[in-house]
Amino acid sequence: MFIEALVEVESVLAGYLSDRARSAVDLREALARSGVSDLIGRFISSVVISATPLWVNGPHIGLSRPQWHQVQVLKEITKRYVIDGAELALLQRGQEHVLGGLVDMLHSWTQNDPSRLPPRLAAEIKLATTQGGAKYEQEYYAHLAQREPGDDFMEPAPRGEPNRAIVDYICSLSDAKCMALYQKLSGQRVHRAGIEFGF
Repeated sequence: MFIEALVEVESVLAGYLSDRARSAVDLREALARSGVSDLIGRFISSVVISATPLWVNGPHIGLSRPQWHQVQVLKEITKRYVIDGAELALLQRGQEHVLGGLVDMLHSWTQNDPSRLPPRLAAEIKLATTQGGAKYEQEYYAHLAQREPGDDFMEPAPRGEPNRAIVDYICSLSDAKCMALYQKLSGQRVHRAGIEFGF
């Protein structure tokens, strides 16, 4: 079954990667995407819904057997040539550096000049400070445990520590906003005034 799946995936992708297309990398990538798109269309149309599990303790919905094997082939190709590749490792290391630096710079900013933080981050830090920490959490859960059934308990839930607020704030940013903020804080891009990305 696996060999047939490999042959099928290869034949679909090979049709899109003919000799005529090999002259331009961009064209080759676009054609490969088209081939994968066709395969995904086939996978969607081969979904099986069963009244009984497809295998012991398995799901009631899945792919037909040949398509399941084709998905496994594509997963292996993706792992070997994309996930394990140097290009993705380079991207990941760069992002790791940016995110780590951004956390450090925002933490320093919250310690040294909190009155001039971006408004959304300042609000998150304030919430985490007033509704965070072990003491607030203990009091919150003690009050929660003592309430009677039917009582309205409207205390704000614990928000964690200010450091968590920094990480949550970064997670709320798009890649472009995160990179722009990093460049501003690190001094890589200081020639423009203002925070144009709405931090």
